[in-house]
Amino acid sequence: MTTIVLEVQQDLENDGWQDEDGTIHYDDRVLTPFGQLGTLKTDTSDDDQHVIVDAPEVVLIRHGFPTHWSMSVKGVSVDTTFAGTQVMTLRAKNGEVRYQLDPRPVRWSDGDEEIPFYLAQRIYSNYKKIDETE
Repeated sequence: MTTIVLEVQQDLENDGWQDEDGTIHYDDRVLTPFGQLGTLKTDTSDDDQHVIVDAPEVVLIRHGFPTHWSMSVKGVSVDTTFAGTQVMTLRAKNGEVRYQLDPRPVRWSDGDEEIPFYLAQRIYSNYKKIDETE
């Protein structure tokens, strides 16, 4: 089985920035064979329901999390298709998104060790975009 390689493209002119919570952010991009890596962002609405804030086309999903989420977070499920691929579905107050989990090992371009993540490609999305501050 071939390995998926993640390549960091650094912005050497920018040292990043720090937000009001003290988290440091960088302008580096991570490229995958399927496009630029993004971050699946969710939040909780005022009525304590999950909402999807951002569902980019390519994300990393930690091994074990989809299964754990499906047991502990309402609206998350992992199913195996008739072709044997795993699909994670996230249903929220503002819609739904589905990701196909690639079973191949993942590693960084500057290392030999596998990282405990699935590379996931969005295969369906139907959600109303919201602002993180709402």
